[in-house]
Amino acid sequence: MLSILDPAPDFKAFALDPQGVIQYATANNRKVGRSISELVRVLEALRTGDAVGAGWQPGQPTLGR
Repeated sequence: MLSILDPAPDFKAFALDPQGVIQYATANNRKVGRSISELVRVLEALRTGDAVGAGWQPGQPTLGR
């Protein structure tokens, strides 16, 4: 169980659009591994401007096309 007394996550990432609006945010506890490839996948998905499925990979069709 987590407590408000636990330290803040060690890794935080935010993706902002050109207007400065947060489009994606993630935070990981130091005890939990993180996937840089998933972060890159999300950034590539955001760049498409379309909706994508959870298993989408760059180069695949999006849900909007």
